[in-house]
Amino acid sequence: MALQIDFVGLWDCGTRKRVEGALREGIGDPPSGESWNVSVNSFGAYCVVLAKATEHTRRKVFLLRAAELPEAIPVWLKQEPLT
Repeated sequence: MALQIDFVGLWDCGTRKRVEGALREGIGDPPSGESWNVSVNSFGAYCVVLAKATEHTRRKVFLLRAAELPEAIPVWLKQEPLT
C-alpha cells in the first residue's frame, strides 16, 4: 500500500527531502495490502526515527543533527531492516 513518513517539529525543506529519500530508498515499498509508518523527530543535537511495519517496529536514536541523518539512515537500515 503505502509508506507514510511524518516529520515532527521544524525541518529545513532540503534536509527533509534528503531524509525522506534515504528512508524510502532504505525501506522500499511495503508488501501489497500493508501500510507502514515512519515518524522522524529532531531535537537539535539528536534525532529519533520510529518505523512501524505490520510485524516489526524499529526505533533508533541518532546522536546527530538532522542534516547528518540521511547518511546514517542507510547504515541503520542495513543493520536492522524493517522487512
